[in-house]
This record gives sequence, structure tokens and C-alpha cells, in this order.
Amino acid sequence: MDNRISEIRRSIRALRVSVREAEAVMHEQINRDDDCTFVAQEIIRMRTVMSELGPLLDQLAHDRPH
Repeated sequence: MDNRISEIRRSIRALRVSVREAEAVMHEQINRDDDCTFVAQEIIRMRTVMSELGPLLDQLAHDRPH
């Protein structure tokens, strides 16, 4: 169980970094007046995954024997 919790935490950290990087790319595209649809969709996808991992992490941490 602890391995699963650590795995989810690593995934969330990696997704946060990826979202920040993608947001920077998107802002550059916006500043150049380029189409940023693809990057925006990827950001939404990553945030969706993070929003699903959060409650799972909470549940695993709550169910973990102390």
C-alpha cells in the first residue's frame, strides 16, 4: 500500500511539472498569436488525471494502517 501511495505522489508531482511546462508553452503560443488548442487540451487532460489521483491518494492514505 505504501508503494502505491508513493507511486501516486510521484505521478502527481510529475503531472504538476508537466502542467507548468505546458502552460509556459501555451502562453508563448498565445503571445505569438498561434493556435494553442492542442496544448490547452493536454493541460486539461493532465489536470483531469490529477483530479482523479487526489481522491484516490486520500482514500489510500486514510485506509492505511498506522
